[in-house]
This record gives sequence, structure tokens and C-alpha cells, in this order.
Amino acid sequence: MASLQRDSATQQDFYFFDDSADPPAWCAASSSPARESHATTPTPRIHLISWNIDFQAPAEAERMTAALQYLGDLVSEHNRTHSSRTVILFQEMVSKDLELIQQTAWVQKDFYITDLQPSHWYGRYGTTTLIDRRLSVDRVFRVPYAESRMQRDVLCVDLDMPDPMRERSTVRVCNTHLESLASGTPRRPVQLKVASEFMHGAGPRARMDNKADNLRPNDQNTILVPVPHAAILAGDLNAFAPEDASIPQACRLKDAFLVLGGKEKTEEAITWGKQNPDWMTFPADRLDKVLFCGGVEVLSYRKIGEGLKARVSLYNSDDSDGDPDEYEDVWVTDHFGMVAEFRIFSGSDH
Repeated sequence: MASLQRDSATQQDFYFFDDSADPPAWCAASSSPARESHATTPTPRIHLISWNIDFQAPAEAERMTAALQYLGDLVSEHNRTHSSRTVILFQEMVSKDLELIQQTAWVQKDFYITDLQPSHWYGRYGTTTLIDRRLSVDRVFRVPYAESRMQRDVLCVDLDMPDPMRERSTVRVCNTHLESLASGTPRRPVQLKVASEFMHGAGPRARMDNKADNLRPNDQNTILVPVPHAAILAGDLNAFAPEDASIPQACRLKDAFLVLGGKEKTEEAITWGKQNPDWMTFPADRLDKVLFCGGVEVLSYRKIGEGLKARVSLYNSDDSDGDPDEYEDVWVTDHFGMVAEFRIFSGSDH
């Protein structure tokens, strides 16, 4: 992996499945002359799904396969009844997850993916985002957090959306997994602040360059990005400490759950702790959040994946006494997913 500027935007490609290739294959969207554009004049709405799929639980392939089947059904049902385009944010992906995503028929047919390999991650697991191919993608970039022992980052997708007041607007969708555990408590405010600077503007590096009257990137791997008209961030924010409650407001971000009348410390709020392993000792809480700013309003929010299990065979072909019909149902993941519907509007509350 190339040397990267921390707290700066590093552009990466995104990919589409070219079924006209011989053989059909995933191709870089920026370089393939065979790319068929699915982009249409979109509705000014985004259907956002965010889900952390536990990277360390057993039966990873069975669990991710069940998650993808479940999501495929959700997306199909949504498309039958709504015009908004779907963006799916995954956290705690591993290499096998990326393989399974690429092999999934509904993903191949209708979605871009930001990662085919874990080459843009900084640790054992990472984030990836799926984007409805009817949306117009301007760029994809990552910002690795300088203040992180767990090699976390924010993955951003810039969408080119219609705007009644001008020709087009940039809507930035950000996917992040903030620092975990008690040791991460002092780092999470710093990390979200960095992410929020890319939501409100062009990021801390561009701001420093601008002050120096120099708008060139500081490193050949980094890029300058535009100030977005609107921005949405979602993911596992590990918000279990009392100090975490005030971080979004300090970063001038609105919380979709709270804006729509949700209350903290209620059953409705909890996104983690109901399906976690027995050895986990943290209490159930709202670790996952959807935040936003700028020219966008949240229309709805709900949780998904509650009670979802995957069937795992216990049969071992090396065991002559084994029963081929023996199985166990396991939680797909320890987190509930989140779904939020947004409308992009003219003007900005930056």
C-alpha cells in the first residue's frame, strides 16, 4: 500500500459488474470502456442502510450469506414501492465478505462496490459501500484517522445529485467505524471531528492549504474534494461511554434517530447488546448512529436485522458418527442494522 496522508482524502476507484465482458467480471468504473451507465435522473432521495457484520464470530461465510440474502429482499421490496436510490454501508468486512458480495446476483446487477480487495484498509477488517448504479458517483475517497490505534478511517462517496436551485449538487455519504472499547473513548471525538470536517467542507488538510494560499494536495496520493451541499454519515460509532452522547452535537451534526423523536436509553434506541456473545460484558446501548448536515432532511429511521440468524451445519465429514442433518442457528451479527430515508433539498444549513 502506498504511503498515505492521515486525516487527508485519498481517492480510490469503485467497481461495476460488466456482464458483457468475456468472461463477465468486476471492472473499475473509471477505466473500462465497456462500462454501461445505469445512471438516470434520480429522485432527490437516498435510502441509506448501514450494518456492522461481526468480523470475529465463527461461521463467517454462512452469516454474511444470510445477511446478503436478507438485504437483497429488503432492497427488492423497497424498489417495488419507492423511487429513492439505495446506498449500503458495511463495517467490519473481511476478505471473505468482499468475495461473497461480489458473487451476489442482486449486487452484480444493480450496484457499484467500493472495494474488491482489502488493499485500501489499514487493518484486519474494514468498511465497504455499495451504491445503486442509477446514482451518479463523482468520486470515492478514504480518510485514515491520524488519531487511531485500531487503524480506522472514514470512507466517503460523493454523489452528483439534482438541485432545483442549480444544475447539480455534491451529496457526500460517509461510512465509518470509530475506535472501539474504553481505550478508544478519548479518540472517538477526534475521529468524528475529522469526518465532520469533510461533511461540512473539504476537510482539515484542504483548510490548512487554503490558509497557506496553496490549494495543492500535500502528497501525491491525496486529493482535494469539493465542499458538499449535504452530507450523511453512518456506521458503528461505538457510542457506549457517557462522553459519546455529546460528540455529534459538538461536530454540528444532527442525529436521525433523535430528530425523529427517538429517546436515548430506550429499547427503541438499542443497536447492540441483544445478540452479542456471552463473554461481552458491555451493557446494551446505541452504538450505531446515522448523522447528517447541510441541505438534507431525514424522513424515516428504523432498525433491521433484529433476531436474524444463519443456519450452520455441524456435520463433519471426517466424523463417521456425525449426523448430516445436525445444525445450529447462530446470530448473523451482534449489531442491528439501520435504515434511514433522506430528502435532499435546495439551500444549506452549514
